Amino acid sequence: MCNIYKISSFLSLLFAMLITTDSKAQNKILNIRNFDNEVIHWGYSIGLNVYDFKIVPKKNSKGLNSNGAAQVYSIPQPGFSVSLITDFRLNSFLNLRFEPFLSYTKRKIVFDYITSSKKDRERNITSNYINIPISLKIRANRIDNFRLYISTGIIYAINISSNESKSVDNLNGTFRTTSNNVFYQFGLGVDIYLTYFKLSPVLKLIIGSNNELVPDNKSDSQWTSSLSSIYSRALILSLTFE
Repeated sequence: MCNIYKISSFLSLLFAMLITTDSKAQNKILNIRNFDNEVIHWGYSIGLNVYDFKIVPKKNSKGLNSNGAAQVYSIPQPGFSVSLITDFRLNSFLNLRFEPFLSYTKRKIVFDYITSSKKDRERNITSNYINIPISLKIRANRIDNFRLYISTGIIYAINISSNESKSVDNLNGTFRTTSNNVFYQFGLGVDIYLTYFKLSPVLKLIIGSNNELVPDNKSDSQWTSSLSSIYSRALILSLTFE
């Protein structure tokens, strides 16, 4: 996920440069100047995501080598997210937002200690999350047609592709995860006020709070017996239209 973190740093710098440059301009025309006074408004967003697993191996298991390094790791792959937005104005700097969104993503877990075959060593995991979040949007002062903001919230996430209820497990090539999950969400973005609508590039960090591991049916499974827990984490880069 290091490339995504580099992108987030670049975007933060870009947002600051945009506002600094624009604030020096003279005779700026304020677009949709009364937009932020609306008590309620709606919108939508589309974006790209990268989901990963934080994997915690059990102590004294095959999941750790003799030096204590993890022998199990996750490889993230890009996906996409779409959402609808309902925004309630609380005051000049705070908004309460309800942003249900769908996330489609793929991840791969590699068990380096399994040497029998690639088929046994790797598990491809597809996740389709129905996310039901509620968040606070904390806004800075508007400078001309730009306004920086941060957000924080909590998400109830339903993974409809978790395979939790299935009886098959890794012995049949199926890695199971929990269907019901709770994530924390943190965001950084900038509102850009255009002539007829508001455009907002935003980067969100999502951190899972619950263990999503569903153990295999056999307690001595070569896959899940070495794992203590797995937690989702993600970065979502999206464009919001309001």
